Amino acid sequence: MIQRLTNTQLIITGTAVAGSAMIGLLLLSRSRSTNQTSVASPITKIADWVDAKGKALIPKNSGHLEHLHGGIRRRLKRHIPDLYEATEHLYLNEPYLTGA
Repeated sequence: MIQRLTNTQLIITGTAVAGSAMIGLLLLSRSRSTNQTSVASPITKIADWVDAKGKALIPKNSGHLEHLHGGIRRRLKRHIPDLYEATEHLYLNEPYLTGA
């Protein structure tokens, strides 16, 4: 759990720093096209890095997510009755429903 929080904090901090640096570059007195070309390459590298890290985390955590999903499903099934089982002994025929 601590490792996941550390990775999340690292990603958030890195994104904030990169975003701040790029905003600073865009606010410099250089021309817009010069700023765009100087920012495009780092943005592409960061996007590729985030994409690779995201794809690496999915298989790593999928087993954990499936385990959590199964645990939640079992707990819900234990405390919430199945409606078909709970109502199988109710006989709702017309005379019963109309009160005749």
